[in-house]
Amino acid sequence: MKGVYYMRRESKSESQRWLIQAKRDLDDAIFAKEGEVDCLVAYLLKLL
Repeated sequence: MKGVYYMRRESKSESQRWLIQAKRDLDDAIFAKEGEVDCLVAYLLKLL
């Protein structure tokens, strides 16, 4: 949720936020499937 709030604070357009969130959801699914949750966390922190 923090990522979504951060994007909102940056005044991104609704569609841009949606696309970024969709990409994160996709990355989340890929990392989770490989069992690399720590890599996902590090990746998301890098984006911030």
